[in-house]
Amino acid sequence: MNIKKIIEDMTIDEKILFLQAKDNWTLNGIERLGISPVIVHDGPSGLNWREAGGTTALPVESILSASWNCDLIEELGYMVAEECQEFNTSILLGPGVNAKRSPLGGRNFEYYSEDPYLSGKLGAAFIRGVQSGGIGTSLKHYVANDQETKRFTMNAVVDERTLAEISLKPFEICIREGRPWTVMGAYNQLNGEFCCQNSYLLNEKLRKEFEFDGVMLTDWGACVDKVLSHKNGLDLETGSYERADELKKAVEKGDISEKEIDAHVERVLELFQKIYKGKKEVNVDWEEHYEKSVSAAEESIVLLKNDGDILPLNNGCKIAFVGDFAVHPRIGGGGSSGVVPRKAECCFECAKDMGTVAFAQGYEPTSVLTNHELLNEAVNVAEKSDTVVVFMGTTELQESEGSDRTSIFFPQNQVTLLQEIAKVNENVVVVNASGSAMDFRDVLPYCKALLHTGLSGSGGGRATANILFGKTNPSGKLTETFPVCIEHTPAYPSYPGKTENTVYGEGIYSGYRYYDKKKLPVQFPFGYGLSYTTFSYDNLRLSDDSICENDEVTVFVDIMNTGSMKGKEVVQFYVTDVEACLDRPEKELKAFAKVELKPGEKKTVSIKLKKDAFAYYIPHLHRFEVESGEFIISAASSSRDIHLEKKIEVRSDAKIKLPLTEYDTISEYLEDDTYGPVTKKILDSFGITELNPAFPIVKGILAKDIGGFLSYFNVDKADGIEIKNGLLNNREPEILSKYSH
Repeated sequence: MNIKKIIEDMTIDEKILFLQAKDNWTLNGIERLGISPVIVHDGPSGLNWREAGGTTALPVESILSASWNCDLIEELGYMVAEECQEFNTSILLGPGVNAKRSPLGGRNFEYYSEDPYLSGKLGAAFIRGVQSGGIGTSLKHYVANDQETKRFTMNAVVDERTLAEISLKPFEICIREGRPWTVMGAYNQLNGEFCCQNSYLLNEKLRKEFEFDGVMLTDWGACVDKVLSHKNGLDLETGSYERADELKKAVEKGDISEKEIDAHVERVLELFQKIYKGKKEVNVDWEEHYEKSVSAAEESIVLLKNDGDILPLNNGCKIAFVGDFAVHPRIGGGGSSGVVPRKAECCFECAKDMGTVAFAQGYEPTSVLTNHELLNEAVNVAEKSDTVVVFMGTTELQESEGSDRTSIFFPQNQVTLLQEIAKVNENVVVVNASGSAMDFRDVLPYCKALLHTGLSGSGGGRATANILFGKTNPSGKLTETFPVCIEHTPAYPSYPGKTENTVYGEGIYSGYRYYDKKKLPVQFPFGYGLSYTTFSYDNLRLSDDSICENDEVTVFVDIMNTGSMKGKEVVQFYVTDVEACLDRPEKELKAFAKVELKPGEKKTVSIKLKKDAFAYYIPHLHRFEVESGEFIISAASSSRDIHLEKKIEVRSDAKIKLPLTEYDTISEYLEDDTYGPVTKKILDSFGITELNPAFPIVKGILAKDIGGFLSYFNVDKADGIEIKNGLLNNREPEILSKYSH
């Protein structure tokens, strides 16, 4: 494709039309120039193709992320690309890597994690997998699109550091490591400017800093000011198909030049060129894809409680499955990411091959009211069984695009069912199908085991049965904190906001960063998950205990399976900045690895940490920098279960501290490494030591007032001014000798 020649041959009308979609799922081509239209479609959790028998539904991102397995996610991405090729879809709209400010977020199930580093790594893996199959991705929703309430108009008020460290970081990682063909701009405003026309976001951050070279397109209908959007970096408008005149008139008036239009057209043509090159014939093995969906769910499901090793189930016992979800499983959430599965098995049917299993519906899944006939039937079945597995969770109406959740409690009819069953049978296992954190206070006292399956896709039913009966050892670990109650969550005071402005008041303290800082108890911490076996951590060591900021350090730790069943352990590495100029979280995830071990087997896990692992965003410098000092590297099995620690010194030339000004206090001058010695010399000259009654007073005054304060020590006005100037310039005043005690 000769892109330059095509642009020369295009009329201005064709160029403008080329920068908007043809319809909901088609991008305009230019047939007379040999440019065929291309099809795009929803699909973070698999291709949302509702015709021709459906496709393979992956576990949704919130539970797939619990696999902590980038290789698996990349492989699944390639699998989805094959299905896109089968149905002539050229761009898959996903993945989503937005933050999880609150468990109430209506689309939390579509996003990977509360941790920006983990979200970025997993998102980049999915992008690589899909695009290696010749299909483009659309990284979304850029940016701060973290709620459904007023999502078309809300203004996310986010400070510069929080934006960089929490909101933008997963997008940056995905762009640098995944190279998505497109990025999808969000509906909302960021600090007073709609995202799809925000030059800071599109040009300064995306193009210049993150070096994104693909197509910037809108979420469907997210273009507010069409002309301003294209001037400020937008390439392609979707969701609206009759706005070409706006851009045409702007060109005629000179508000936007044809040269600017050409730059956008060139990027879209480059996208089409990638699409055409990626076209291939495929022969989808649907059964193999289904088996991969089972494996993905098995590796993602999280065992949260297992008192008395009640799991795995004894297939020689009488077992009851209670709850509608046992036969009508939750496949995914509601909205654009929903997938119609070509094949899906329910847990009950799969379990019948593994043991003696009875079933009772227990509740109506679309109601919160107790159906007493169903309840009584379930209690009778439970009373006659050795163990009861109660299937609970949210409904598609509770977790869907378009609305946020109103609570994180289970439907009351499900809670009543559980509690009534616990009265007649003490051996109760709960299987939870929800796309985000739940409040388990009404659940945990009534069960011995709790299995979090999330919304686990096509293969979730069989995967759940395999784990319940011990054919598979659970290895998933949570990628978001499950709080004790919604009132404990970091964004609770401001989420989702009562006006158009939603203030991110929690700042950088989202997720486990907040619970660590506040020393709050949690139901289940970030990174937590049990196994049917046990693991030991030993011999944490570093390739070097002192490095420069641009060096890398290799971290080693020995992991051993000390139990009796083969299993996989997710080893998490956190970094703590011992002392920093600006406030920092207690620790932050900076690397992870998943290792499989046979009973008695030991392996050495090694990871590399580079500058990014130690840097943080310095607002007055407008960039990430490393501050010289001591850091702690921890090897952990969750954010609350640190096994081993090692210290390392990192040296940097960066000047992190803001220079002190005349409006800072004498106390701050004394504590500053640069200004401290001169400040102490000045005070000592007048005998103002810690034993002097004037010392607490002088500490609180501003630097600009030091001369006036010293008038009480018989310092004249001219000398006072010279002492003040010496202090501000970090220079010992020559006149101090006149007053030295």
